[in-house]
Amino acid sequence: MIPLDQIDSKTLKAVIGEINNCGLITPEQKIKPVGVSKADQIKKFTEVFENLQETKIQELAEKCKASVAFFHMIYKDELETPPADNSTVPVETSAEVSPTTPVEPTVEPPVNAEAQVKKDEKEKEKADKKAAKEAEKEAAKAAKEKEKADKKAAKEAEKEANKESRASRKGMMPDQIAAKAKDRYELMNKLVSEGTHTKKEIVALVKEAFPEVSTVTTATNLSDSKNPKYNKLQKLTKETEDGKFVFVD
Repeated sequence: MIPLDQIDSKTLKAVIGEINNCGLITPEQKIKPVGVSKADQIKKFTEVFENLQETKIQELAEKCKASVAFFHMIYKDELETPPADNSTVPVETSAEVSPTTPVEPTVEPPVNAEAQVKKDEKEKEKADKKAAKEAEKEAAKAAKEKEKADKKAAKEAEKEANKESRASRKGMMPDQIAAKAKDRYELMNKLVSEGTHTKKEIVALVKEAFPEVSTVTTATNLSDSKNPKYNKLQKLTKETEDGKFVFVD
């Protein structure tokens, strides 16, 4: 094999790419193009190439022309076959290349190695742009979700603040308001269950027990108690012919 310092790294990378992408080898046979020394890359390339030469020489010759030329270039000395009598008569070879005794072709070293390198660089640039676009898309999505969550949190905070503000104006905390409302509905349930009070009388009795509650609120509660959609009492109510508020049986 010719000395490593005489082997062009770009050419080596190009033929490794050709071998890796030819479709003739398994994923385990693929040669690492980076992170491996040039000597190890040459060794692996040689193993893969010789295996293909023994098993798939026709496909190798058709799909890996640059690799064939490269192999015969770096092993030029080993593959030369001098005449047996040391004469100047060229050695005759068969039309087909033997898989076990390859001869040096007259093909020059690959001329498209630089083009392959440029192609690889272009594909890498394309992949980087795609990755950056995806990252930007994910960042925008995360920012949108955060904005939505912040708005929801602000709305909840505003709701709580308004609730506490109303409670403050009445001199009670929110939990006290809830307890008062519960007590008021219990009183209304009791009065309706007695079946002897008119709407006006119930409103007056509730106002007496809970002076901070407006008569309009209690009257509305009683009207709503006839509607299953809005009723807050224990059962639906109705008014009798003589105007008494009673529960529906």
